[in-house]
Amino acid sequence: MVTFSGAIAGCTAGLTENGGIDQAELAKAGWVITKRTSRLNANEREHDLARPARLKPGEYETTSWDGFQHHYPLSLTRWSAKSDIRLADSCQVNARVRDDNKVEDILDRFARKFGRKADRSGTLPRGGDFLLPRFDTPSTGYYWAMDQHDIYLTAGEDDYIQLEIVAMSDRSKIDEYSYDNPEHRIPILD
Repeated sequence: MVTFSGAIAGCTAGLTENGGIDQAELAKAGWVITKRTSRLNANEREHDLARPARLKPGEYETTSWDGFQHHYPLSLTRWSAKSDIRLADSCQVNARVRDDNKVEDILDRFARKFGRKADRSGTLPRGGDFLLPRFDTPSTGYYWAMDQHDIYLTAGEDDYIQLEIVAMSDRSKIDEYSYDNPEHRIPILD
């Protein structure tokens, strides 16, 4: 919970003028950048840790962040503001819990922190097709809509849990088919 709380504090502190997650606020929350790369098609470039890369249309930047008080690293994905089709910036923390009861504990803590239970929850698609197998056990997704962010928690098999914080400056501008649309991420309500 310390790592998740640190991620929420840093990634929801403010948005840039382009509607992205503010990396300066992430640093103020105690996160330290350890790697900065960008990718366009199959080309990957490394960049100076001190400042965000200048991104070309269609390019995205991934930064890795650590903190001495956090057990798990944080990954921030930032998309070029010049792209015609752009996904929202997002922070992600992948972690493991000791047992399934800990997931319920995290959900209870989130409900207290946000003042309500998840706005949406449900079974996530298991992936796979006739060529690739499906995951054995479907994951469960939880969603909270905040003022300028969407928060997703995914609980999967092998005690895997993922927190994702998505910058959402204006939900009315989301294309109905966009992956950033909560109905696409959690299609089945429980």
